[in-house]
Amino acid sequence: EGKHYRLNIILKSAKEGGIFVVKDCIFETKRIKFFRPDVSEHSVTKITKGTRILFSLGFILKGEKFE
Repeated sequence: EGKHYRLNIILKSAKEGGIFVVKDCIFETKRIKFFRPDVSEHSVTKITKGTRILFSLGFILKGEKFE
């Protein structure tokens, strides 16, 4: 229960593919994505060349207003 938040930081991008796609991102730059995975549809395109390295931190806030 509560609001689920996720912070993704792309440490290394793939040479081809591996593009993160999310609806309704709270904050987004080329390498940083902060979103609600419990309410926002999200996915990653298929990596066709290279490697993608990601640091991902998720947390849930119960009964608090964050946004």
